[in-house]
Amino acid sequence: MKENKGLKIALIIIGVIFLAVLIVAGYVFFTNRSSEQPSMVTVTFLGENDEVLKTEEILKGTTVEQWDPYSTEGFIGWFTDNNEVFDFNTEIQNDLTLRAKWSTVEDITTHLVTFLVDDEFYQSLLVPENETAPEPEAPLKEGYTFVGWYENDTLFDFNTPITSSHTLVARFQ
Repeated sequence: MKENKGLKIALIIIGVIFLAVLIVAGYVFFTNRSSEQPSMVTVTFLGENDEVLKTEEILKGTTVEQWDPYSTEGFIGWFTDNNEVFDFNTEIQNDLTLRAKWSTVEDITTHLVTFLVDDEFYQSLLVPENETAPEPEAPLKEGYTFVGWYENDTLFDFNTPITSSHTLVARFQ
């Protein structure tokens, strides 16, 4: 009888310890989980003279909606720090600054050179008239070798001065 009583007490103590461990583990798990904040990034829209027109906090990995600045007359679009036209289908991974550009009479004439890969936007550049467009980094496509940038069926010569807008398509073999 005494052995059964000792065994019962031992089982009760083990059960209480097990229950205590479960309670502590549950508390730690749910406390850490409820304090996790979704990762946010900030998109800053700048106007002339780097005036902040608007800031938006969005979830990392999502897109930001296109926004029209206070003055749309002569508005060209939103550009990255690399002077590339921003594609609003891009998923934002880090804080981003976009700069509004407007055209004026004094502006240098520029032409848009757009690069497509598999009929999807890859990159755009504004190139001043009579200057050459820099060749972008070659795109990668699994199982294929990049051949070059083509306009219609002609390999584009990046030494050619730009006098009009161009859409160049990556060709692979």
